Amino acid sequence: MDDIYREYILDLYRSPLNKGVLEHYTHKLHGHNANCGDDIWIYLEITDNQVREVSFEGVGCALCIAGASLTTEKLKGLTVDKLLKITIEELYQWLGLEMEGTRVKCVSLALRTAQEVLK
Repeated sequence: MDDIYREYILDLYRSPLNKGVLEHYTHKLHGHNANCGDDIWIYLEITDNQVREVSFEGVGCALCIAGASLTTEKLKGLTVDKLLKITIEELYQWLGLEMEGTRVKCVSLALRTAQEVLK
């Protein structure tokens, strides 16, 4: 991994975007990664089939929190259909990472949780 991407991930971990409980959420789901101990909640405000707001709270490794931070930022404004079609590969591209073994579950926990609550 290039140093610039490592720093980007660490920045998102240290100062995550969209962290906290939404005041007016319509959907909420807990996500847990037993391999690493990551534990998060995803909050979505959906109106007219569109993600108006999204946030997360919880604890996890740097990749989990960075993934949750970036995922919540990218989901804003999407339709539910588009959210459900996002792949883990796209998430890795957003972070500038190559997919690797067990860390996939860390990075993708927020995305998988958001998709699960809407199925």
